[in-house]
Amino acid sequence: MLAQRLPDGTLPGWLKRVQTFWTVTGLPGSFNESLLDEYGKIESGLRNFSATATLIVNGQTLTAQNFTQTQSLMQNWAPIPSVKLTRENLTLTITANTIEPDTTIVLYELTSTTDQKQDISLLLSVRPLPINPPWQHGGYVQINSAQWFPDSNTMQWNGNNVLTVTPAPDFAAVHLQQPLTEPVDISEILTARTALPNNQETTDSIITAGLRYDYQLKPNETKTILAIYPNQPNTDIPVPNNPADFFNRQKQKSFAQWQKWIGNWNIELPEDTFVNLIRSNLAYLLINADGPATQPGSRNYNSSWIRDGAISATALIRFGVNDQVTQYINWFTDLIKDDGFVPFLVHTKTGEMEWFAQPWHEHDSFGEYIFLLRQIVEITDDLDLARRCWPKARAALKYMENLIDTRRTDQYRDTEFYGILPESNSHEGYFPGRHSYWDDFFALKGLQDAQALALKIDEKQDAQWLKDFEIRFRTDLLASIQKVRQKHNIAYLPGCAELGDLDPTSTSIGIMIADERDTLPADAVKATYDTYMASSRDRAARPFGTRSTYTPYEVRNISALIRLGRIDDAIMLADYFAEDAVRPLGWNHMAEVVHGDPRTPSYIGDMPHTWVGAGLINALRDMIVYEERGQLVLAAAISDRWLDQGIKVENLQTWYGPISYQLKRQAAGEVVLDLKYAKMPPNGFRVPEGITLKASQR
Repeated sequence: MLAQRLPDGTLPGWLKRVQTFWTVTGLPGSFNESLLDEYGKIESGLRNFSATATLIVNGQTLTAQNFTQTQSLMQNWAPIPSVKLTRENLTLTITANTIEPDTTIVLYELTSTTDQKQDISLLLSVRPLPINPPWQHGGYVQINSAQWFPDSNTMQWNGNNVLTVTPAPDFAAVHLQQPLTEPVDISEILTARTALPNNQETTDSIITAGLRYDYQLKPNETKTILAIYPNQPNTDIPVPNNPADFFNRQKQKSFAQWQKWIGNWNIELPEDTFVNLIRSNLAYLLINADGPATQPGSRNYNSSWIRDGAISATALIRFGVNDQVTQYINWFTDLIKDDGFVPFLVHTKTGEMEWFAQPWHEHDSFGEYIFLLRQIVEITDDLDLARRCWPKARAALKYMENLIDTRRTDQYRDTEFYGILPESNSHEGYFPGRHSYWDDFFALKGLQDAQALALKIDEKQDAQWLKDFEIRFRTDLLASIQKVRQKHNIAYLPGCAELGDLDPTSTSIGIMIADERDTLPADAVKATYDTYMASSRDRAARPFGTRSTYTPYEVRNISALIRLGRIDDAIMLADYFAEDAVRPLGWNHMAEVVHGDPRTPSYIGDMPHTWVGAGLINALRDMIVYEERGQLVLAAAISDRWLDQGIKVENLQTWYGPISYQLKRQAAGEVVLDLKYAKMPPNGFRVPEGITLKASQR
């Protein structure tokens, strides 16, 4: 009722079934993160209350909807997000930052941009309405008690959720919404300056609270308000005398920390969009992590999947973020059962399988664990880690072999299910579970990587067992794919054995992870990606707001297309996703689902969704360098539009040590790649045709 009656923007858009986007602020590894939405609303901590700023300007009530909204990050990448609200004669900038000890601080900067005085009131309204909408498993939270302490400018909810503000407000109120009464919003109480008790406690009603600041803003004057939101109990941030100076000092300190946390590397491109996307998503991966566990989100995906974790940790270690990754692999290795069962979805605090996942099976976890272990060992050259993890790795592969053997019986002989992994729910589109080729491609990759690890640590007998296993399994897998193609009369590669479905984003695991492009039927590979690119170009040709719904997991297709030599297609997709799937553009992240109409009130997953973000990081890195068959492939998908100005890569981690290079078109037209490398790959370097390679060892 209130949402219908009050001006748009007073209450969250989800009360009127309108989608709003948000971003995250937090510290690496913390279990609590805060959200900032695109209109400047802040949600302090996990599924907590939200605080909304509105203004009264010369007697007129204004919400964020009455302003032009722009979103940004510090230096266009660091996870210190801002929302700037702009209209004639006035701006309000809201910036959030999370500092030690795990506290989110928010600065509200109100600036006059006219030569006239303005009477302005800023209302800060706190409600039990999180930013995540009900279709995101959000909606309402309960505030059982609220109290305002004027001596310390502190408001307390539920005994420990605290908001401390500077300077002192001109008016504060706590409102108890009694059932069955005429609804009144806290903003209306603040506007009318209605005197209410400062202390209310209840267990079955709605409590809201708010603060009012009254200013006569002089021409070009700025007023600042600092709000301090502890993300966990018993934290204490001394209230500063000068809130703006305090906030700016903390912001500079946080920026310096983020520069260090995301790794010692640099990429310079004529267009900075891709580099900022890499930097931001590395930071978001660290924020979404809970302790040692990587996670794809801070709200809806507040658990740890090995599927997401393997790809996410790989993205981190490729950019030198080693500590988080080694902590993760050590933590996760200890969770693998002695019989080799690899838990696919665990609670980050207990390490136990999440209760809601126990009724189903996911069979990609075995290969994903081995894939990640090899990535870490190859980049860090940590053979002690390989030896420590090998008993669990071997047990996992034996468990996987036993699963496959259940499909190598007379019951399945001469069927499409013979010799492949059983039904699984690891592919999110298969509920109930199917025989997903996604699982089998990860299994093949696990077998290949396990052989390499076994040889590194002198486990020759295991390496031979794994080699025989790989040959047998690949033979059965290819036979299964061929049977499905014949059964369904399809030209493309199927996603699963039951359906014969077209799913290029799933099939890409067989190309960009398992590297099976030479064993898979060439005509089917071509048909799969021809069909996909035709639909992608059609989607991209439509006006923004009328495009079809999709999942940005599709970014992994960029990596597959690069390996297939379809460079123009890969570059087109990278440009498209950077333009269409990043919402809002200033925050450099993607949700799990992108709707053609951005305001569609439907599930989008977390923002940022860092499994998607990790896929994007890996795809953009593949454009610059990737490892393949004992080679380093350099500059495989560099746009021609960058060559005149040139690009620069510094200290990028690879299996063969760090590399640096400069790539530029010379005055005479020759394109030269000047490479500095640490170690020669066994099969050397590869560059695209038309590029002259000049390589020297540092």
